[in-house]
Amino acid sequence: MNEIDDIPPHSIEAEKAVVACCLLDSTVLPDLVDTIQPRHFYNDQLRLLYQTILKIADRGNAVDELTLADELNSQGMFEQVGGAAFLIEIMEALPHAGHFRTYAKTVRELAATRDVRNAAKQVLRQLRYSSADPSEMWGRVIDTVTTASESLAVSANPFAVTDVTTFCDENSELSPYVLTGIVRLGETMNFVSASKLGKSWLVLCLALCVACGLKWLGRFWACKGRVLIIDNELSKPVLASRIRRVAEAMNLSPEDYAGQVDIKSLRGELMNLDELSRCLSRIPKGTYSLIVLDAFYRFANPGMDENSNSDQTAMYNRLDQIASSLGAAIVCVIHSSKGNQSAKAITDVGSGAGAMSRAADVHAVLRPHEVEGAAVFEAAIRSSPPVDKFVMKFEYPLWTIDESLDPNDLKREGPRRATKNNDEANEAKRLKEIEQQIKILEVYETYRDGDTKSQIAGLSGLSGAAYGPFHTSFMRQAFIKPCEVQKSRKQPYPGFKITDAGLEALRSLRQTLESIRLSESDMSHSDKSSSFRRTVCLSVDRTVDPSLIADAFGETTF
Repeated sequence: MNEIDDIPPHSIEAEKAVVACCLLDSTVLPDLVDTIQPRHFYNDQLRLLYQTILKIADRGNAVDELTLADELNSQGMFEQVGGAAFLIEIMEALPHAGHFRTYAKTVRELAATRDVRNAAKQVLRQLRYSSADPSEMWGRVIDTVTTASESLAVSANPFAVTDVTTFCDENSELSPYVLTGIVRLGETMNFVSASKLGKSWLVLCLALCVACGLKWLGRFWACKGRVLIIDNELSKPVLASRIRRVAEAMNLSPEDYAGQVDIKSLRGELMNLDELSRCLSRIPKGTYSLIVLDAFYRFANPGMDENSNSDQTAMYNRLDQIASSLGAAIVCVIHSSKGNQSAKAITDVGSGAGAMSRAADVHAVLRPHEVEGAAVFEAAIRSSPPVDKFVMKFEYPLWTIDESLDPNDLKREGPRRATKNNDEANEAKRLKEIEQQIKILEVYETYRDGDTKSQIAGLSGLSGAAYGPFHTSFMRQAFIKPCEVQKSRKQPYPGFKITDAGLEALRSLRQTLESIRLSESDMSHSDKSSSFRRTVCLSVDRTVDPSLIADAFGETTF
């Protein structure tokens, strides 16, 4: 087996032209930096020249032949790159300064070609000399190629703009439907309902309809395509049992969907979305029409907060990348938040930040109907006309549409239960506010000499905006006061410190919190609402401004 050992592809002329363009017109540098890096140069001298030009520009200095020569001389490298004669040669060889993007594109593409060839060499060596078993060898080959492809990711310009007519011409057709009227190839879809309502059964039915090209729920045609189900909740026997039961109820034999549905069980072997993305990147585009992620919350990346809009936006940005690179629709199975969902707008249904519903191309929800065993399906769809909501009934293991039921008759929360739940939610919120006030005052108690407002907020685990109302309240009640903070070997700076009244308030709030917790442990569930307020009122030290507790409850009087 002959290895690839000829001269790597490169263009000295294009590399010279790039350097010359930088020296003649430094305004091209922002575009060039976004296109090529020093590592993309094949010639060592030209690579060093380009790297030095970038250093000069980073310092905010003018870039031309003189500044470049001075910089190289200061480092003792001017003669190493060929001296003045080489710079003159570069400048005289430039065909046209206005074509700098073309020269840069050539340099970048040839660098990409060299990287691919290097990866190919590594693969050849692994195949020739490795004694590992075939599956391990194949894994190494895939890893080598994946690493090479990731190293080539240098976009021409991350904010390149396109003329509107060109843009419309290049994007004149919508992607084909996977499920007619609902979701298309390359799109993301949320499927949301309360836990144990039966959404996974409905999604399995959808997967088999796509695999076999059938109508989903007898209403929405599925375009036949291959399906990948990635499940991280159910055990393998339970998942297999469910698939068989749904298929049998749909009158499908294993031969009908053989080779059309692939399964990856991750229960006990959880992957986060970034890890999953790296695995899916090895799959050729167009292999699957539909990919199901059940359940989505178990794919969260480390440190990500389900209730953070920025974190969830990042998660869905990654999903969009996966959907686009694979050319598949991705369905995410999501649990709704606890409690009755009937009063919420469709995009407010679902646990976690609001960005989850806004980021997806389709946000479909399933909410209980007032008739037992029935549910209302409703979807917000980005790329298709609205779909009228409808009612389904679950007759194990399938859902079927029931035209006789009104989709507006959602199961409502009883007034007594709603009031009780609201009271409990308000009490929990007020208790949390008391705990937060204690935490802030304890920080002040620890830092008796005071500190800045932002430092106190950070030590309390709050943002500046969240801390602001507490600060205003404490200043109004003279629990804290301005001071001058002096720390070792530092100039004094303005800050705030706790007062005697603040220390007394902290003692009273601690007593209040302890009394609430003791009373909660002793009382019956039905007596919590009245006892909560009674305990707070009785336990507050009357020497402390009662408005502190009123502030914690969001009230003005008891």
